[in-house]
Amino acid sequence: VIIAKSIAAFLNSDGGNLLIGVKENKEKGKFEIVGIEEDVKKSRDHTLDGYKRTLIDEIIRTFFPPKIYNHLHNYIEIEFVDIEEKIVCWIKVKRSDSRVFLKINDRDIFMIRVDSENRTIEGEKLVDNCIKKWGSRS
Repeated sequence: VIIAKSIAAFLNSDGGNLLIGVKENKEKGKFEIVGIEEDVKKSRDHTLDGYKRTLIDEIIRTFFPPKIYNHLHNYIEIEFVDIEEKIVCWIKVKRSDSRVFLKINDRDIFMIRVDSENRTIEGEKLVDNCIKKWGSRS
């Protein structure tokens, strides 16, 4: 769900990059490359392709509306990069041309990105945000 919320926040904001396999060490103020190798071993066929399909099927298809899943390449690009001899999953997210709600536990959730964090907004703040970003007919 954390990955879905991050992707949705980027879609509803100005886009952005999500790195899976990088851990923030707040005590040291540094980022640590931990890699995704263990997660890849748990994927369908234990390959990067299997890991990518798992992300798409278990996150994008599960939580996002069909307009995102059916037009995935318009919004999301998934790549794998080697950093410090570890594999990192780099998800590049473009800004959506209309609002994107996640479906979590039969509730519609709207996420935005503010500085370096994801936030859920609702009510009047949600309406104001959508009108500001996409106009009154999104």
